[in-house]
Amino acid sequence: MEEQDLEELKENSVYEYIEQFDAEFGSMLKNKIKDAPLLVNIFREYIEQNYKTSKYYNLVLHKIVEIEDELYATLTDNQKELFKKWQVYNNHLEDNMVEQAFIYGYCFNKELEIEKTKYNRDDKNE
Repeated sequence: MEEQDLEELKENSVYEYIEQFDAEFGSMLKNKIKDAPLLVNIFREYIEQNYKTSKYYNLVLHKIVEIEDELYATLTDNQKELFKKWQVYNNHLEDNMVEQAFIYGYCFNKELEIEKTKYNRDDKNE
């Protein structure tokens, strides 16, 4: 699978996450969440603002780059090429996991809002 194919799959992944959430928790959020593309943009902006300006993030990133540079210097040309490919796919996988966790958090919040509204409505009817 090529990197371009991964990008195309990623564009539709938010809908898949919501469907998975519905299947796992018996909710019906797929029909209620209409702002999924906006949700992905909010997620990406959140990552930009919170992680990339974090001292912890920058410290850990600096250490990772240091270690990668040391490792890279010991590799043959073929190994370097494989390592670059590994990094690309590893980054895709990490991004995917974090994005899914964010979407699930959003879905949990939506489901709690729905349950709270039902509870308040039932409370008023008694």
